[in-house]
Amino acid sequence: MAAVTYSSDPYPATPRTPWARRLIAPAAIIVAMWVVYIVQVIVGPAGWRHLGLPAGQWDHLWAVVTSPFLHGGILHLINNTIAFLWLGMLTAVEGPRRFWLVTAISALTAGIGVIALSAPGSVTIGMSGVIFGYFGYLLVAAFVEQNRRQKVARIAAVTVIFLWWGTSFFAGLFPRGTMSWQAHLFGAIGGAIVAVVAQRKEARGA
Repeated sequence: MAAVTYSSDPYPATPRTPWARRLIAPAAIIVAMWVVYIVQVIVGPAGWRHLGLPAGQWDHLWAVVTSPFLHGGILHLINNTIAFLWLGMLTAVEGPRRFWLVTAISALTAGIGVIALSAPGSVTIGMSGVIFGYFGYLLVAAFVEQNRRQKVARIAAVTVIFLWWGTSFFAGLFPRGTMSWQAHLFGAIGGAIVAVVAQRKEARGA
């Protein structure tokens, strides 16, 4: 029978990572979002539009790396910054590896949804696909978690989300105006997948 070591840290995925270091990655991404927006304003749409995600163009899937950092205006950027600050930090406290995994998978699945389902001729930009990935991850993780202490921590995190945003996150999963429900829905699916797979791996003692 394999030995299993239990940590007193409620987030044992990376128990040796200091709390402050866990928050470096999301903080760096937020700074990058604002720096990129300044560059956007300087160069104009013609200088950055090709870095967004165009509908139907699978050869442009690489833009899942660049499109999240682009924003259509200062209000778009501010709203995404606030949401990223909450959800990105709540995900990051579980460790850098988990944070980057959720970020990468959510960006990829959001990009796939955008390219496959967006209106022809449209180009999608913004960090909301990744943000919804954090939302999907935290929500599903709260249900599938087996460790009682971690489950309480995850439920508390999800409760904070609902107290702050109410049902607006669920509303973002459905078509409305120019909002990219495709990025929101598929980003959330990506985060949910990470939550399920990670829980199964942890249950096996991996």
